[in-house]
Amino acid sequence: SRSVIDKFLNDDITIYGDGLATRTYVYIDDLITGILQSLEWKKGSYYFGTKQNYTVLDLAKATGKPYKFSDYRKGEFIHSHLENTTPDWHETIDVMDYIKCCQS
Repeated sequence: SRSVIDKFLNDDITIYGDGLATRTYVYIDDLITGILQSLEWKKGSYYFGTKQNYTVLDLAKATGKPYKFSDYRKGEFIHSHLENTTPDWHETIDVMDYIKCCQS
């Protein structure tokens, strides 16, 4: 299975709606590190969020590839942001930096 960012980098880009929907993206290696760290945390619920919140259009533009727009999909979240609630984890790779360094 490929990440959302890998799909932006490798597939044709279709933006559903106006592209201004926001998301919190976390690089998979950072997430794995956090999951391993969580084995030592006290029991509870934690969110692996970041300070960064990008629009879908931001990501599409960062790839430098052409993109097209389509109608909103039913049930699509417009804005989604997760604050980091972990005791000692933080992201080390910003997804925008990843896109810029890994463009095919």
